[in-house]
Amino acid sequence: MVFSDADAWLAGHLRPELPRLCFGAGALLLSSFVNFRTGAQLKAAIEGGKSPARSLLLFGLGAAAGCLRTVVFDSASERLRASMCAQVFAAKLLEEPKEEPGTSGTSSVAAMDSDVALCADLILKLQNVARYTSSIVGGTIAMFRASWKLSAAVWPLLVTGALHGARAGAKRSMKSAQSLAEVREDALGFAEERLQHSDLVRWFCRAEHEAKAFKAKCDKAVAVATRAARVRGISHLVLDWASKSVLLGLASLGSQLVARGELTAGELTSYFFHAAFLGLGLYGFVGLIPEAHHVDPRMSCMYDGCLYETRPFEPTRPFSVQIAVARAAAVRLSATVGQAHAGASAQMGDSF
Repeated sequence: MVFSDADAWLAGHLRPELPRLCFGAGALLLSSFVNFRTGAQLKAAIEGGKSPARSLLLFGLGAAAGCLRTVVFDSASERLRASMCAQVFAAKLLEEPKEEPGTSGTSSVAAMDSDVALCADLILKLQNVARYTSSIVGGTIAMFRASWKLSAAVWPLLVTGALHGARAGAKRSMKSAQSLAEVREDALGFAEERLQHSDLVRWFCRAEHEAKAFKAKCDKAVAVATRAARVRGISHLVLDWASKSVLLGLASLGSQLVARGELTAGELTSYFFHAAFLGLGLYGFVGLIPEAHHVDPRMSCMYDGCLYETRPFEPTRPFSVQIAVARAAAVRLSATVGQAHAGASAQMGDSF
């Protein structure tokens, strides 16, 4: 990867946060390790009958690490956002206006906020990637350690089901949200047009008629939301029944292994815990894909002399897309700062 001026500019803002980010990464590793060891603690409590004090201390340590991780990463992201906003705002004050005086400020601030948000939110996205990856890897290792026989049958089903279920749910939610937004936009556009010509509406005595028409457009939004909720509810019904049925079958199979002495009750409990942990990690990991799909149209921007054009979504590269979008935003921000510095230097030279 070739580092550009934009990368150097972004690194300059990240450098003061590096110690805190390293501390947050350590807290993330510690909380993931505690989650990985939870199954063993449950197994020891069932089989050994030992005092739970040590396990409770370990759980408390993991909970504290998770709390610190959240505080560190969220505050670091907001500090990074504030730092970039302040520098870019100062640079924009030195810029020559490129648009009409009445519209330049609004569009400029909106563009600045959008680009800064893309750069700052990348920290939180990478944190989520690390969290879900640790859940998947740790859950898989712990499942096979607890029972390779159960894992050989369950792991492929669990991974396939979680991936397909999460992706289907995400696509369905995006389509429903898009349809609802279009219907609402149509209703609001209708209302705005009528309000702009309210004198004509009153002149022709059509206020009641237009109000009924607006109510009909709002009712379309209700119908779209109800239809989406019905589909989502049926999906949850099927998922809930299927997941509990699978758990019942696994419990029956596990009890047979326990009866034959191939598995202990503690190992079975540990297995179920880590299987659930793996499923949650997979669901969260796949849930990040719609975010990449949402930001992909913003790739139509200049980065290092290459034009990123809008292209179909590639589910195999969601995180590289997000990183590329953030770097492109950093290019625009650093260019703004660089132009302001160059303009200030030129003005200083002219004054001399």
